[in-house]
Amino acid sequence: MGLNLSRYKEIFSFKFALIGAFFMGGMVFLFQFEADFHAALIAGGKQFIYTFIISSMLITITESIVVANQNTKFPVFYGVFVAWVITIILSSVLHLIKGTPHPLNAILINMVLVPPGLIFLGFRKKRGLKKKAKLED
Repeated sequence: MGLNLSRYKEIFSFKFALIGAFFMGGMVFLFQFEADFHAALIAGGKQFIYTFIISSMLITITESIVVANQNTKFPVFYGVFVAWVITIILSSVLHLIKGTPHPLNAILINMVLVPPGLIFLGFRKKRGLKKKAKLED
């Protein structure tokens, strides 16, 4: 009776969420470190948890939009844009909660560093769809 994570793969992207969580949590910690170690640890920890939970769903949203719009001219753009806007809103709420010494720094980190990762994953999904289409032909 072990934990079966396979049924959650449609909702969560665990591998990339974990990679992103360590990266983004570490970046926020480093940028907040100048203020206070404990405050930086809290901010980095909040970012780690946020990134692991929320970004896994945002990756799935991006991939779903790419799949749904695969016949349009810019399917990756649509997916990344929607996930990016959601990220900015949620990150702003997260870091404006007491405990982040410089919330604007943390929000800007998300605004700048999230799109390249989502673009990579969006094009990865698009490439996978093209390979699947070639195999079906």
